[in-house]
Amino acid sequence: MLEGKFRKGGRSKKLADAARHWAAGQVGNPRAGPDEVEEDLRAFGITVEPEANEDAAEDNAFGVWKENVKTVEFFLSVLTQWRVHGMTGAILGFEYPGIVAAMAMNGIRNQKRLFADLRIMESAAMEILNRER
Repeated sequence: MLEGKFRKGGRSKKLADAARHWAAGQVGNPRAGPDEVEEDLRAFGITVEPEANEDAAEDNAFGVWKENVKTVEFFLSVLTQWRVHGMTGAILGFEYPGIVAAMAMNGIRNQKRLFADLRIMESAAMEILNRER
């Protein structure tokens, strides 16, 4: 199996694709978590069959290369660090001091590489999140 830049698309493209996939699920639904959706449906007396939920999850599945898993997991762990423009609601990017603190608290050794990968994902997600602005 070829690694990194030698694979079709390369690591960077796959990281960007993962971020775009996540962001596309957020557009129009800032609380896109499945638990919250089910909770909202129950509040209106609507029940969803478990099989329907499983099919929807399978349709929305996204594969992540093994070498990208830690970066994607870290990206998902720092979603509270988005900076948002107060007047327009535009996503400005991550609050980098918070990112550095999260890396330190998690004992990340190769912070330079993770930060570079995270910036690829940040940029790709912002393309989608700010598309409607």
